[in-house]
Amino acid sequence: MRKTIDIKILRMIINRRDLYNYLLPLLKDCIFHVTNMDGRIGIFNSMRIMNNHDGRFEFSYGQSVNSFGRKRGYVSLFDFRNKDKEEIEDCLLKFYFLNPKKSSNRPQFLILNDEDVSDLIVWEDVKDIYKPSEMIIPYHECWIEEYIPIAKIKYVLDIQVYE
Repeated sequence: MRKTIDIKILRMIINRRDLYNYLLPLLKDCIFHVTNMDGRIGIFNSMRIMNNHDGRFEFSYGQSVNSFGRKRGYVSLFDFRNKDKEEIEDCLLKFYFLNPKKSSNRPQFLILNDEDVSDLIVWEDVKDIYKPSEMIIPYHECWIEEYIPIAKIKYVLDIQVYE
């Protein structure tokens, strides 16, 4: 018998111009993974967020092919815990993640339970080993090795973006 887990999904319809004002505040103080609808369905079916070391999944971002975390078999996350508005804006300037092109205007933000992230790999852990040719978002990106059990997902923000 397959185990089931209840995960709250908050669906929102947001104008592209309003993503900054409405979506960004919902991500403050969170650790989250960004994917598209097909990715979320695959995650729910497999009961885990898997790494994409072997490139078996479509990349959410073009830069993912060169991702520091992907190359090492890590699942890439954003960590906005204890970040002020300026730090989050800095991340957004470095890497626009609110509506990835591959999400087809339906980005999915999987918010993790931050009480259960003792295995989190943070910027300070890797700053001396990453290569300049690798894609990394210093201070904002973090990782978990191999996969994340679906039980660590607190809720999902299912965003429909319109013009």
